Parts: sequence; structure tokens; C-alpha cells
Amino acid sequence: MPDAASQVPQLYPPPPTCLDQQPMKVECEKRVEVQVLKPHFFLPVDLPWPKVIDNDPFYLITSDLPNVSKNPYYFDGSIKHFQWVVTDRDGHAVTCDVDVIYKDEVSPVMDCPRVVIDMVPNTISRNTTLRLPDIPVVDTSTVHFVTSPQNGSTVSIDQPVLVNVTAIDWFGNAKLCQFWYQAKVADCPVWMINDGAFLCTMTEGISVCYFQISSKCILSRNLKALACKPGFGWRIIENNVEVNHFDKFPVLDVLPTCLEETEPSIAATVVFSSPDNLIGCVNESAKLLSVTNASLTECCSNIRWTFVSMKESKNDFLLTFLSNAKSESQLKECSNLLSASLSKRLTIVSSPYLPSNSFRTSDFLQQIL
Repeated sequence: MPDAASQVPQLYPPPPTCLDQQPMKVECEKRVEVQVLKPHFFLPVDLPWPKVIDNDPFYLITSDLPNVSKNPYYFDGSIKHFQWVVTDRDGHAVTCDVDVIYKDEVSPVMDCPRVVIDMVPNTISRNTTLRLPDIPVVDTSTVHFVTSPQNGSTVSIDQPVLVNVTAIDWFGNAKLCQFWYQAKVADCPVWMINDGAFLCTMTEGISVCYFQISSKCILSRNLKALACKPGFGWRIIENNVEVNHFDKFPVLDVLPTCLEETEPSIAATVVFSSPDNLIGCVNESAKLLSVTNASLTECCSNIRWTFVSMKESKNDFLLTFLSNAKSESQLKECSNLLSASLSKRLTIVSSPYLPSNSFRTSDFLQQIL
């Protein structure tokens, strides 16, 4: 007898297979923003999964991102874009590309010095090249610097220069800092002393120079000689020519002036006060002279100033200058602006001194502030 199974009726032709001819519609976010907190550290992101519209609810979403899940995703900074792939069960696939945008809204963090003293060797004149130090900076990306004045600019020895440094990161965030730069000689250049006016001798690397003056010439300050030892700079010898203790001798800030050769002038003394006893502090004296020169240039540009001497007491510091002012009223106009300028500059260089609102003229010894 024939097998009963073989007697099951067969449909002929076979039933049709349903083919999906309607393409899927896939909507994707075109970019993902990742917040940068610090170098190599990024906030996790909730990935915007594709939105799929299709007549068949059965489809598969994959990505070329490793270890993708419904949990927040951690980018490492190296991925700039990725791709979603949506595939239905008939094998039809739709892809969409997503850009990864790393976003940083934090400005660079800089550690700027307040004052830079640059000891420059082998100078041949008062002009030298601005040599800015490296500025430590912390940021999540590459940073470039813009400086004003530019590194390599021409500056004057002993003249303070206010430097502006702007750090700009890859995302355009910027940070500004300021500091004072001052170039000083590191050795014993003869241009500083106008060697034609001096008779100099050298023994064991130490130069001693005597000022050649006429008997009628009166010096603006008492001195016996100028001496220089490499590493110490030019110093003023007022009494004995003992050059073994250079740190005890005053630094040569400007050449002593022969008063007979100067134009008729009025001498003015700027007085500073400090709550502390800072006698003998060379750094403070040089700082005060530099700041005063800068303020006089700023506030009193119509008057020519020549530094004459400095004097210090327990709590006061006095700087005396010769001016070509025609009258004390001209100096008074200058002095009205000077105190505020000095206070501002002394704050920037962190000096414990403050101007004591005294500006004395030596012709009449009157206080005009």
C-alpha cells in the first residue's frame, strides 16, 4: 500500500514569497558633542540612536564604534566620526554618518611670573633683544601664544617693559596675563661707563675705573671709582677701593653727572615709605628706580629727567633726579599724575613700598604735593 504521507496533497505552484520592496527611512543626528574636561578626560555621552521608520518592525542597528550599548558612551578623543548601519531582515541596509565634535569652553591656565629679570651677556649698547621665558600652561588642547611686544623685539637695558601674553587653545578659548620684563647686563660692558671719560685698570678680571674730571667739576654724587667684577656688574666705590665685597657697594644705575656741564635745572626727590625696615635691599632699590623712571616717562614726558642719587633710611627711600623743568609749577603739574602711576606700578611688581605723596624740589626745598 502506498505510504499515507505521500498521499498529502501538494500545492502547485508553491505559494508566493513576500518581498519587502519599501525602503527604510532612517533619521540620524549628524553630530555628537563631547565635553572636554581636561587632557584625555571626556564626559560620557548619551548616543542619539537612529530613528527607523519601516513597514517591518524587525531590523538590526549596528555601529563601527566599539562596545556600543544603551549606556552612556565614553569617547577617548581619537574618534572624529562614526557610522550607524540599519539592516532589515531582507538584508537591505541604510547607513548614516555622525561627526564627533569635542567641545572645550575652559580657557588655558597660565602661570605667569610677576617680574622677569633677564641677565644679558656680551651687550654692545643699551639696546638688546627681548628674550621671553617659557610660560607654563595647562589646557586640554594645543596652545599657541601671542605676545606684545613680540619675542625678539628690541628693548633697552634697565628699562622695564610691560609684556602682554595671550594663550589661545585649539578651541579658540583665550587667556591673558601680564608681567614686567627688565633686561640687565650680566658682565662688565664698557659702553655703560663711557670709557673715554674714565681711566681704567684691570687686575685678575676686576676692572677699576677712575673718573677723569676737571678741578672745577662737581659730581652729582660722591664717588672714588667705579669697579666691576663679572657676575656683579658695575658698582660705585665711594670710599676705599676694596673690590672684594661687591655685594656691599651700590649698583651703578646711571653715570654720575658733572653738574657744571648740565643745563640749569631743578632737582626733585621722590619719596617712598614702607612699614618694614628694608635698608640694603638691592632688589628693592633697583625695582623702585625702574618703576620711577617708567612713571616719569609716562606722566612727565615733556620734562627730561636725569637720575642723581638714591638714599635710604629706616622706612623711607629717596630718589633724586635733575630735571630741565623751567619752574616748580611745571613740576607740580607732573606730580599730580605721578602718585597714582607709581602706586599702580608698585602693585604690579609686588613692592612693599608706596609713594608717600612727597615730591620735593631741592632749589627751594618745598613740598609741592
